[in-house]
Amino acid sequence: MQLEYKGCMVNETIYLVLFLLQIYDAIIIAASFTMDLVFLGGVAGEEGQKAVGILVILLLWRIARVIDGKKGASIRSTADRQIRRGTSSYMALSRQLMY
Repeated sequence: MQLEYKGCMVNETIYLVLFLLQIYDAIIIAASFTMDLVFLGGVAGEEGQKAVGILVILLLWRIARVIDGKKGASIRSTADRQIRRGTSSYMALSRQLMY
């Protein structure tokens, strides 16, 4: 029984971490978009260089998340295809056994 509770706690912890990462991503995207709008007219001097550095880092984060999302979608579609193929094979075999 304790093993089941520990498994549930680990599972819930994983979901919490993933949820917090999604919130972090949302904050990064909102901050990046806001900074894009604020600095749309351009800034000069040392503050401008710092702002550009921050924008580049935030842009790289957004690009990494898009690539990660595409990779996850590709893995899900491959898994779905394998499930459909397995299901159709199972149905064909069960039909053969019935006759």
